[in-house]
Amino acid sequence: MPTWQGRGLTVSELRTFAALCAEHGPLATTALYLDDNGFGDEGLGVLTPLLCDSFPSLARLHLPSNNLSEAGIRALCAAPLAQPLVELELSGNRIGSAGLAALGDAIKAGRLLLGSGTLGVQNIGATAEAEERFWSAAPKLAGRVVETRFGGDASAFGEVFVG
Repeated sequence: MPTWQGRGLTVSELRTFAALCAEHGPLATTALYLDDNGFGDEGLGVLTPLLCDSFPSLARLHLPSNNLSEAGIRALCAAPLAQPLVELELSGNRIGSAGLAALGDAIKAGRLLLGSGTLGVQNIGATAEAEERFWSAAPKLAGRVVETRFGGDASAFGEVFVG
């Protein structure tokens, strides 16, 4: 299971990784842990085309603290997935209210598939109004939410545990 947490991966290194994945894929990897690299939306743009073809068994995608914005989240939401994700961790990225709304819209439309597991969205810079919009836009999670954890301020939306 590839774990590249806090390695400072650059966009150039991600391009090399993508080329290797395309050459040797599909891979049996079930989890990608890419926490704290700071590669931004451009780096995520390199990764999203790999999600379906190179990682058909992917169930856990961790992208916290990578300087992702609303644009990166929209690209992620548009990327085809081979199967529902069990975990999607986006905490610490300033995706803001619009990024949270994009997540909700993608779940509602069935473009972002979430199985039983966790959607991590702490400290993303979203407002309480955006949180409400997320819940109204993501009714596919209704009835499947086991637990929610919310931070102490409006920018700390929290985690959603889906059953």
